[in-house]
Amino acid sequence: YVEYLKENGTGDGPKIYFRMFKRMVTAAVDKDLIKKNPCRGFVLKNDNMTLQKEILLPEEIQQLVATHFEGEKPEIHRAFIFGLYTGVRWCDTSQLTYRNVDYSTQTLRFQQQKTKDHSSRSWVIVPLNDTLIRLIGEPDNDNFDERIFKLPHYNICNLYLRKWVKAAGIKKKITWHCARHSFAVNVLTKGANIKTVSSLLGHTSIKMTERYLHVVDSLKQDAINSLGEINYTPI
Repeated sequence: YVEYLKENGTGDGPKIYFRMFKRMVTAAVDKDLIKKNPCRGFVLKNDNMTLQKEILLPEEIQQLVATHFEGEKPEIHRAFIFGLYTGVRWCDTSQLTYRNVDYSTQTLRFQQQKTKDHSSRSWVIVPLNDTLIRLIGEPDNDNFDERIFKLPHYNICNLYLRKWVKAAGIKKKITWHCARHSFAVNVLTKGANIKTVSSLLGHTSIKMTERYLHVVDSLKQDAINSLGEINYTPI
């Protein structure tokens, strides 16, 4: 099963599926349904320092933002664009209320669902510019407990995202989490300090942010290579 996952899975998928399988097997052993745990001794690891998902470059983001088509869902567009410019995960974006926004200081403050209750860095503060404030908008009837983005289930959002990306003519496999990766790579490429990016993403360790540096270095190399060969012969 481990070999099958390695050959047929991508990104963090194989590791996640095997972890879920091991939990089920462990529960079966605890209930005496099976005598021996067949997962013992098997480990499935991936390279955490390598970015597994695609990213959208600034020009592709502009291309996506400018794309409109029949049956489009503006609320999903608005939320995904927000993720591209803040790096906030879907699980947090879907739970944000207007109470998380301080309009006077133009900041967003929230507790990350992923690290809530087991990390001292679960709270994140994200500065907002005028564009993001307009994207967020204001609550109806001053109801600050209203959710900023009224999103359907995560899987539905991803299915719709494929249609949007295809309509934009972008030939990449983009999921919602790619917005977070795109944000990190794009701000690092623009010269942002890695500690600043780590803080904006709410990472518990800067090592988690360092994996984006490999992509940034690759993009720089691609930029140099795109200049072509120099047909110059010294006299």
